[in-house]
Order: sequence, then structure tokens, then C-alpha cells
Amino acid sequence: MMRVHALVALAGGAAVLVACSGGPQQVDASAPTVTYSYKNEAELRDASDKAKDWCDERYNANARPADRWPTDNGEVTFVCVPNN
Repeated sequence: MMRVHALVALAGGAAVLVACSGGPQQVDASAPTVTYSYKNEAELRDASDKAKDWCDERYNANARPADRWPTDNGEVTFVCVPNN
């Protein structure tokens, strides 16, 4: 029975690690911009949410894409602009 509990705990821990390792990753930040890498549309939306939080926490500002369209290399840069 202890083996079953240990196996369940180990599997649960591994699942948490896998879940945390996915998603957009911050690859650069230089005031007032932040850049994230992404793999698909869902991660691009998540990157936008992360950028909004990042700009709000550091500058009390909104995040706006620096370019009209994300680059083909899977990175997107956001600029922090003051709240109006």
C-alpha cells in the first residue's frame, strides 16, 4: 500500500513539473519592453497576459505589441505604455 501512495505522489509531482515547464517563456526584458517566446496561438495569448501583468507590476502600465504582427521566429515583444 505504501508503494501505491509513493507511486501516486511521484506521478503527481511529475505532472506538476510538466505543466509548469510549458507555455510562453520570457526571453528578454529591457525597460520598457518584454519579449516572450511562444509555440502556438494559445501560448501567444498567454504571452500577452503575462506581458500585461509584467507591465502593470513594474510600471503601472498596459502592454501593447511592439510590432503589428508577431515575428515568424516565435517571439513577440510588448511595450509598456502608461495607463490613461
